[in-house]
Amino acid sequence: MTLGDLDPAALVSARAIPAETPGVAIVASQDGQWYRARSFYVAEQIAEHAARTYGHLTPSWDDLTCPEYRGEVTETDIPELQDA
Repeated sequence: MTLGDLDPAALVSARAIPAETPGVAIVASQDGQWYRARSFYVAEQIAEHAARTYGHLTPSWDDLTCPEYRGEVTETDIPELQDA
């Protein structure tokens, strides 16, 4: 599905977002509504640095796709995740 399929006005709104405003997007919800959303901007260099710094924490693809993988979050993990 594309934005134009959802609502022609959503497509018009998406096209109206200037390139000078990174982090702005039109997003669709499960109920069929669309919204203009904004996230904070992360420069490419900062994202690359984060990937290098924390990449070792990412499970391998084989681990993720194996049936025994349990990506469970425990009660002790929650405060750390909330502060991230």
